[in-house]
Amino acid sequence: MMGDFPERLREWQAAGEADKAAHKQWQESVRQAQKEGKIIPPPPHPTVSDIAPERPRLRQTDVTIEYDP
Repeated sequence: MMGDFPERLREWQAAGEADKAAHKQWQESVRQAQKEGKIIPPPPHPTVSDIAPERPRLRQTDVTIEYDP
């Protein structure tokens, strides 16, 4: 169950960092456009959700012990 979780988590973190960098670059381009009186560019679209991937868990629903004498 845990086989690819560390890899998926690293990919999510890397994509989140890339989104932050793209947003920061967009903010700089907005400042520059405002100084020059140009049209403000649209914000970048996020590539990942804000919710981190969940670690897989095992769930048991019926743990009744059956007794057969």
